[in-house]
Amino acid sequence: MAILNLENSACKKLCLKTIKVSPNSESSKMSLIKCETIIPKFLQVFLFLTGLIEMNIKNKRYKKAPVIFGALLLFANMDNLAILFVGIKHLESLQSFIAYVFTYTLAALLWFIMHLRRKKLTDLLYKFQKLSISTHYAMVNLLTAILCCMPFVFAAIILILVSENHATFFTYGYAVKEQWLQIVIIYIKNCIYTFIFPTFPNLVALFYCATCIRSSYLIKLLSDEIVRCSPHSFTSSKRIKIVRQKSKIDDILDSIQDIFSLPSFIIIILNLAACFSLLGLYLDMTSMQARGVIFIVEWALYAGNAIAGLVLTLWIAGYVPIEDSRFKEEFYKKMKMRMLLLGLSEEMELEKWIITRPEFAFTGWNILSYRRSSVFALVGTLLTYTFLVVR
Repeated sequence: MAILNLENSACKKLCLKTIKVSPNSESSKMSLIKCETIIPKFLQVFLFLTGLIEMNIKNKRYKKAPVIFGALLLFANMDNLAILFVGIKHLESLQSFIAYVFTYTLAALLWFIMHLRRKKLTDLLYKFQKLSISTHYAMVNLLTAILCCMPFVFAAIILILVSENHATFFTYGYAVKEQWLQIVIIYIKNCIYTFIFPTFPNLVALFYCATCIRSSYLIKLLSDEIVRCSPHSFTSSKRIKIVRQKSKIDDILDSIQDIFSLPSFIIIILNLAACFSLLGLYLDMTSMQARGVIFIVEWALYAGNAIAGLVLTLWIAGYVPIEDSRFKEEFYKKMKMRMLLLGLSEEMELEKWIITRPEFAFTGWNILSYRRSSVFALVGTLLTYTFLVVR
């Protein structure tokens, strides 16, 4: 418990130390509120250090963090390409390895797009601050901490299981005479690889899912308020108040769609590419068994992350249209009960607009609709095309 308190205080100090605001900006309004009232502390620190949210900082050391992260992205991509070109003749599953390298390119593209939209993302947090209440902070903080620890755990597991024959894979086929240097190279490289993928896309997906959960929860609160309201109390002024609140939530949903439409689509494609690579290797059982236990363990770790990232992103984003549909249904039912009980024929132009408005659903670059049924469609497509390409 003491360790958790120390971690929380450290995160809070970092958040408070790094914010220096101009008096008239929306970011300054947001920064006047305690950091943890907007997004969980651990996740906010990650977003800031990777350059995904915009803040003016006093300490110049923190300005270098996004630059360092960008350099790590570049290194991981160049290193994987070098390994591909050097060992292309010895790769048993070329398509699978190319798909694996492609995931790192997509991770770099994801960071670049999110970095360009950091001002919009900061404004979105301010909109949430005006409407939202604290939800799921402990869970999001826990998941953030687990994801941030993954690179070190993965690298340690691979280091323990790697054999001398596979150690040269990380040094472009050259044998390193000094064992300690070989250990350092393998561990650091695997830490970087795992942080770029799957940790970084998973943390961005976690933030996206957190915004989806909070948005759907806000809609749920409005629906519950309608359910609790009696037909007699569901007056015109009450309905207008609810519509105003829903309009603010719709504005947040539009902002989320504007910011995350392409990044979330990249996350989906990235995880699909990883699943394709891993499934292709699984179908080639001869190659998989020949590579030994380290390869099987690494395969299982990456497969679990890719599948979880793909399924959970679509599943959680698909909860928003469910709550939006429930809101319209409860609003319609309450209006109908009021009209039948009181025998009133009120003008309902505003209410008609709510009921007839198309159901909201997030989309990926206006190509893929994020509904829960999309999970099964994507999994089926992945299995079909992987089998056709590999076989």
